[in-house]
Parts: sequence; C-alpha cells; structure tokens
Amino acid sequence: MKLNRLFVIIIYASLIACGGPKTETVWEAMKMEGKVKSLKTVWFHAINQEGNMLLGQPTKRYFDSLVFNESGQLIEEYSIDSSHVIDSHTSFSYTSDGKHLLTICNDTKGELIYKEVYTYDDETRTSLFLRYLADGAIDAKEKK
Repeated sequence: MKLNRLFVIIIYASLIACGGPKTETVWEAMKMEGKVKSLKTVWFHAINQEGNMLLGQPTKRYFDSLVFNESGQLIEEYSIDSSHVIDSHTSFSYTSDGKHLLTICNDTKGELIYKEVYTYDDETRTSLFLRYLADGAIDAKEKK
C-alpha cells in the first residue's frame, strides 16, 4: 500500500523544517497564505485500484499536529497514535536570523528520543548537522 498525498506533504514539511541553513519557512514551502498557526494532518494508507487511489485504513501514526510561530517557522510537532494518545513531541528552535538551530524529540514520558543540533560558520558558509540518540551516540552527521 502507498501512503496518500497527506503523508508526502507532512514529510516535505518536516524536511523543510530540518533542512539546515535554509531560512525559507514552512509556510513558504507549502505555499500557505496568511498566518497559519497550526496544521493537523491525518494519515491513511492509500489503496491503488487500477490507477485510482482510494482511502484505506488509518495508519498507526494517526495524525500529526504542527504548530508555527508568528514568523511561519515550525516550532512544535505532536504525533498522535490511533488511540488518540500523544506518541511523541518534537520542538524546533531557530537563530535570530531564522536558521534552524535545535530539534528535540521526546516520547510520551518526556524521555529523549533524539536531538538534532545545527551549527553554522558564516565565514566559510558551511553548516554542520549532528543527530544524537538518547544514549548520546551520534546517529547522523552531515557537513555542507
């Protein structure tokens, strides 16, 4: 089964929010008009029947709720499971000039799942992204 278009939109929004030195807001990336404060996306499996996409059953990750600040930057994401219980909470922080600085994702008990740290060197125009797991191990590293 393929996930429907809403899944693609949420993934795109998450990538934009975590995209490093870009200062484009999620509002701009998703071509939202006005000052959107929050967005709720429901996830379903899509069923392909002879080229037609039909709505299937809800996924385990039932919906996401995204919260934006007044500048259009994603500041919080709540993932809700099919029992309508918060599965995880992710917060996003930015520098004063709008660059992504920090992402922290916690489970329902408030325990760290992962932390992403972004650093920038304006002189060399490079950025460094590090993703740490709860045990402190580096899960991902990227220098641009």
